[in-house]
Amino acid sequence: MSFFQVPDYIFNSSISLRAKFLWMLMSKNAAGATELWIKQAALAEQLHCSRSSIGRALRVLIEAGFITDLKRRHLSRYKTYGLPNNHETGFLSPSPDSGEGLRVRSPKTKRNEYQQEICTPIPEENLKPRAKELWTTYKDIWRNQFSKLDGQSGRPYLEACVQKAANDLSDGMYGGKGCTQVEFIESWLKTATKMYCQEPN
Repeated sequence: MSFFQVPDYIFNSSISLRAKFLWMLMSKNAAGATELWIKQAALAEQLHCSRSSIGRALRVLIEAGFITDLKRRHLSRYKTYGLPNNHETGFLSPSPDSGEGLRVRSPKTKRNEYQQEICTPIPEENLKPRAKELWTTYKDIWRNQFSKLDGQSGRPYLEACVQKAANDLSDGMYGGKGCTQVEFIESWLKTATKMYCQEPN
């Protein structure tokens, strides 16, 4: 069994969940290298989505500065991307079209804001419509399946996580083809459990 650690600047970013999964898959395949070539059809198959969804996720990652298009092709067919490690400063590399650097909040600030959001209890009656509908139907299943999301000892609250996941789902860049609402929420909750509820070594 192998494990892959997701950096906080990726997990706590505002990019889509699919883009995060794509970044993880690319980084895992790169195995420490700073660049790799990809076949979009193979990535789409692994992430259970369409090639167009992979294309959108790649654009999101490029715009966020998490990968770069190296403007060359492997075997004259497959695009090659760079995986820069320039996020500790809280600045992203300049976009080719912007003419200037894009300032973003530091990873520590974004992490604190994100954690505060999902670690703040939300009464059921205050859930937004989409989250409330899903919560009403699946709350018993999710409470059993994601019991660690209980708000205890600094852990996130399940209701707050469902709310955040539902907000991401409503964004339009999240979820997408090949993923139902419930699958998206459960994948989101599984990731939150891994990131915030690991037992100390």
